[in-house]
Amino acid sequence: MPEPRPLPTAAAAVPPEPLLAPYRPITRRRKALIVLLTLTTVGVLAVEMLKPHMQLMNAKAARADAAARIACPPGAATVAAGCPGSTMPVLMLPAGQASTWR
Repeated sequence: MPEPRPLPTAAAAVPPEPLLAPYRPITRRRKALIVLLTLTTVGVLAVEMLKPHMQLMNAKAARADAAARIACPPGAATVAAGCPGSTMPVLMLPAGQASTWR
């Protein structure tokens, strides 16, 4: 038959000290540092994620500018329709009956 366990004594009833340090609130300076690091991280991630899109948009703009220079060369004797300095056709609608609002 196994031996009975010894009865707990007063010293054994005291819980052992925790291994973690007690909670201490963080200072304003530390909070400001955390906020600054968070905002910096968000900013860097946003810029890095938008880089491919900005490169695409810059390439499209460059192609559009090149196409416009080809279609509308500066100093051309005649200016094609749609180029700066050309005349644009205007549609004139016939005058309708005078309407009155009452």
